[in-house]
Amino acid sequence: MAVKLFILLKMNVFLYLYSANFFRPQHEFISTKTKIWKYENGFGKDFCNWLSNIVSFPFTIKSSNYHRVETKDKFKKTKALIDNIKKFYKKDYEYV
Repeated sequence: MAVKLFILLKMNVFLYLYSANFFRPQHEFISTKTKIWKYENGFGKDFCNWLSNIVSFPFTIKSSNYHRVETKDKFKKTKALIDNIKKFYKKDYEYV
């Protein structure tokens, strides 16, 4: 599967996906003015306070119930695949 992913990245399809931001590294969207909130920090009261301070407006999140949809892995997570992903998104990893 890692070989298939590599081939996909080389194909013209990748150019479309990249320009449409499906695979684009996140560091390309970050500037010196970008505020970053990490997903793993949750979206509770601390997030609301953080965002409220940035936008100078009281921000709240209403709780809602959702059902998580289980999906099967589309790629076998081989060492080669993981290494290729880490290389491609290297700068993204530096931000975390």
